[in-house]
Amino acid sequence: MLPLFKLPSVLPSVLPSLRHVRSISQRVRTLPDNVFAEFSALAAQHGAVNLGQGFPSFGTPQFVQQAAIDAITDGNNQYTRPGGHPSYVETLAEMYSPLLNRELNPMTEIVTFNGAQEGIASIMAAVLEPGDEVLTFEPYFDAYVTVSQLHGVKSAGVPFRFDPAKRSAFLSENSNVTERFTSHDFQADLEKLEAKLTSKTKMLVLNTPHNPMGKVFSKQELEQLARVLERHPNVIVLADEVYEFMTYDGLEHKRIAALPGFFDRTISLFSAGKTFSCTGWRAGYAVGPAHLVGGITKAHSTVPFCGTTPFEVALASAFRQAQHNGYYDELRETLQVP
Repeated sequence: MLPLFKLPSVLPSVLPSLRHVRSISQRVRTLPDNVFAEFSALAAQHGAVNLGQGFPSFGTPQFVQQAAIDAITDGNNQYTRPGGHPSYVETLAEMYSPLLNRELNPMTEIVTFNGAQEGIASIMAAVLEPGDEVLTFEPYFDAYVTVSQLHGVKSAGVPFRFDPAKRSAFLSENSNVTERFTSHDFQADLEKLEAKLTSKTKMLVLNTPHNPMGKVFSKQELEQLARVLERHPNVIVLADEVYEFMTYDGLEHKRIAALPGFFDRTISLFSAGKTFSCTGWRAGYAVGPAHLVGGITKAHSTVPFCGTTPFEVALASAFRQAQHNGYYDELRETLQVP
């Protein structure tokens, strides 16, 4: 045994190797850099218009700001329940029950998040295992893939199909073509979706209104998609509907969870931050069956524990006011290109 006074001369030669026993995990090392952080920095550096992130150039509505001020001054500044502040989830249940054709239980069928992206992470952590596969319609919001990778889950893309008649017109040699196309002319390629669905596929991400294409799935399209998924009952649908109130040209947002038999296998994800132009509040939430929401809430509670109490109280008030003050119509009119 070495004398005690000689230990310092031995330890320095050992410590460097100990420092390198464990480094950053491969899952994180192989994650791509966050493109939104990169482009936001570039936009700020060059004074450019930032079209990369989903936030507007105008501020949060005054009635929403005032609701936050009131919530803070009224003392709503401590932890709330992991599933969401009671006043908030009760308001959401009242709002979404008629939209989903069912009476929602605010305490067991709704969960709030610190942003919809944290919601994606908590949802995947709760319902997927390493080695499972997630399918997404491409192009897609990049977090679907990066969050999947962080959880050891594989992801694969399914393309949209461009309307064949429009495609022929645009590829023709006729220089007088007057055809124009919109996101309506892209449909999910259900044949390719069916071909990619395997026993390892455990989730389909359905984003409508779609980011980045702007496509709004019609009820008929959702019904066609549902018929494919009925042949694959083990696949859960993550319906990302954060842009639900931003539809234009008279289009109405439809919800796959409202179709017969699909509420029990669908997690519908939303964003109050997108709805009220307060993305920095990080205010996402989800609606789904109790047997899924319970696990999602448990996963969510292990990281932030709960949402931000004053903002949840404020958003309960904001949603109640928005149902009567014309805010949703004003939002569409503000964002609609003339």
